[in-house]
Amino acid sequence: MKNTKMKQSIAALAMAAVVAVSLLGYGCGSKPASTTGAGATGDFTGTAKGFGGDVTVTLTLTDEDDNCISVTLPAEKTLARTPQAENLKNQLGKLGNTPFELEKLDISLSADWFVPSSALADLRRNAVEKLLEARRINYPQERVRFPKTTHAFIVGEHGDSEVVAWSSANVSGVELSEMCEMRGHYQHKENTREIADAVKNSAYEIINRKHATYYGIAMSVRRICEVIMRDEKSILPVSHMIHGAYGIEDVVLSMPAIVGADGVETDIPIKLSGEEALKLKESADALKEILASLEL
Repeated sequence: MKNTKMKQSIAALAMAAVVAVSLLGYGCGSKPASTTGAGATGDFTGTAKGFGGDVTVTLTLTDEDDNCISVTLPAEKTLARTPQAENLKNQLGKLGNTPFELEKLDISLSADWFVPSSALADLRRNAVEKLLEARRINYPQERVRFPKTTHAFIVGEHGDSEVVAWSSANVSGVELSEMCEMRGHYQHKENTREIADAVKNSAYEIINRKHATYYGIAMSVRRICEVIMRDEKSILPVSHMIHGAYGIEDVVLSMPAIVGADGVETDIPIKLSGEEALKLKESADALKEILASLEL
């Protein structure tokens, strides 16, 4: 995240002896927030019973996108022996390890109340966390979807025996081999072998560099959840029990299926060449051998 200038503030540090919270006014907007808890934009208020009375410190942060939050610190009402404005500026203006850059700092004091530096540091950290959360919630998430024109599936096991279904691959209904020739590419066998090997071995390359493949798994899970939650009836290659298709029984393989609110709704048969169907059967047999070797 780029450095973000605070548009107005660490604005309005309001310290006042209060009887009720309403005497403070509100840091963001003209009325108290209707939501509370982590990530709510608005005012977070409170009071405490001090030895000399009640005092509440309110810190309001506003960023360049007009995200505004306020947090409060209940404190004991104790007058300081020395002026506190400079100390308040120093403590509240420390934003070095945050994505923010201080542009303006306004301080409003009803008196020189003493607040420990450690309490001010906690107040600042809490406010920054709330502002970051507000930015995450309010960030405009416009999703651009480009129409998918290439349709191809990898079926079978997710691993070394997976099969690329080249026979059913197409570009907007045009067979892949025909589209390639239209674009001047004729080395079909060599190119498809190279692509299939690259896809199959990509996991090993990712593991070598990142030591795991969490992100790819997370993206797949996210997409499946999205389809289920929206009841999209989309066609996805998902693992499910196979009952007789391509001569395969009683094994879970990744095959195209319509997925909606009820999960897998319908299998989608795809065209496979004789060689591809044989490789798919071998993939299923490999999984069955692994299952048979398990002590369950």
